[in-house]
Amino acid sequence: MYIPIDQIHQLTKCCEHLGVPREQLVARANLDENIFHRDIVPLRYFIRLVDAALVLTDDPHIGIVLGKQLNFMKHGAVGALAFASPTGAESLLAFVNHSQRSNAPFMKILQLVDNEEIRITLMPSKSVYPINKFVVDTALSSCIAMIRTMLSGIGGDQLIKKAIKYFSVTYAAPSDMQELQRYQSALVAPVKFNQPECQIVFYGVIAGKENPYYSSGLIEAMAKAIKPIPTDDGESLVNKIEECLSKYEFRFPTLSEVAAELGFSERTLHRRLAGQGIKYREICDGLRGGHARKLMATTMPVDEIAYRLGYFDAASFYKAFKRWEGLSPSEYRMLIKKK
Repeated sequence: MYIPIDQIHQLTKCCEHLGVPREQLVARANLDENIFHRDIVPLRYFIRLVDAALVLTDDPHIGIVLGKQLNFMKHGAVGALAFASPTGAESLLAFVNHSQRSNAPFMKILQLVDNEEIRITLMPSKSVYPINKFVVDTALSSCIAMIRTMLSGIGGDQLIKKAIKYFSVTYAAPSDMQELQRYQSALVAPVKFNQPECQIVFYGVIAGKENPYYSSGLIEAMAKAIKPIPTDDGESLVNKIEECLSKYEFRFPTLSEVAAELGFSERTLHRRLAGQGIKYREICDGLRGGHARKLMATTMPVDEIAYRLGYFDAASFYKAFKRWEGLSPSEYRMLIKKK
């Protein structure tokens, strides 16, 4: 799975704000600076950068910090459309629609409105399980940033508490009381831990509440400015290649064979991937890396994992795994046992 490079830029800027230079973050994640010259990057790179950020900043709540910096009006036409919507319910729906667009690789987002409450349910994807808390914290914090922007000049945290009933998260509360207070203070609204779902629950009364920034002219302009998501961009091309490769059980064919199966010449497929800054071997490598992470969470012997992923000896797999995760297979298993 791939994500826009903007997601990487936002994270690195957040870390720089916390005193961690981009170069240090990238080195810790065992990545190459060349990733910043691409339009899209593998999701696993983002996960490695988040892991590195958690270590280098020594801040378990870095997602909260990042969410605060995701100014609602920086989201372009979709953000402006939500900002200018006539009622609270329509603003939230626009916010959900935008969040689903920008967070598609990370989670599904659903909104349910009734007379008593408006529930926005966050469902992180399995692919981001290693950084699940970071992803949810960022979403909750960016919601607070959105509310603050829309209530600018009207009131502060007291109005936020009147809008948001509570947050619920699936993970446990911080064990340290000082950390718990810091976490709670940052999110303003009450937080319920160890819940079956991650949700943002608003009071139903805000559904029909008029938005003081409502602008029919801005809505019309922004609706025209929002471009449909391309159906044949670099990410969808990568998805087609990954789908094609899924039947080969990690004994991958040549680029020429894949191109023929997709109806391209080898030269055309190579050119289109190059236009996105992606190499065919990186796609193959990404599929192996993602599946390796899943298998390493089981009790399957490392030698068998190596064979299943198409390696003819364990040493080659060890080298590849170290490159993917920055850890040896044994170190990785020790780490996930502690979580």
